[in-house]
Amino acid sequence: MLEALKLDQITISEQFLMMEELWDSMSQNATANNFTPQWHLDTLVEREEKIQNNELSFSDITDVKERLKSMVK
Repeated sequence: MLEALKLDQITISEQFLMMEELWDSMSQNATANNFTPQWHLDTLVEREEKIQNNELSFSDITDVKERLKSMVK
């Protein structure tokens, strides 16, 4: 089917638009037909609850990069 789309004949912008439309369509049906495993949905709910209760902390991406760099040295 992808060959029928002739992806090499459309612009990269058009390809991104197609990808966004596919993602939107797929994400609307994320829980249908076990697309997303239940354990994953449970984990997301648990994390959202922890965020709401201020039980999680987050790091700035710059800090994370620095910590990772120091671990590699």
